Amino acid sequence: MYVPYVSRWDYYGGMFNEAVTVNAVEKLAAVQIPKRASYVRVIMLELARIVNHLLWLGPFIGDIGATTPIFYTLRDREMILDLFEAATGYRMVNNNYFALVVLLLIYPMVGLINVRILQLFFAKN
Repeated sequence: MYVPYVSRWDYYGGMFNEAVTVNAVEKLAAVQIPKRASYVRVIMLELARIVNHLLWLGPFIGDIGATTPIFYTLRDREMILDLFEAATGYRMVNNNYFALVVLLLIYPMVGLINVRILQLFFAKN
């Protein structure tokens, strides 16, 4: 019941807050998580970290005088936020993706196709 509220602690780190809260309860209860859920959690958290770094990098480069790279960082950030939206229904805040023991939503096929498109895009550039 409390998990949707923790993503409001930090609007850019909502998934991290959910993961910390859920992991604490799972460790206290000595609950084993399935390996697949653990892998998907790590992937989603790493994508959230990349999104946060892109949000920092673009405006920082703009502040030092190069305005073009902000558009590239925002474009790449939008691609990852599209994956979040496919997986959770939300782009940034209140993802409500993590739940005790399992993930609330199994990643839909559309999300897997988007991950593959993202891989091909970054491999090309």
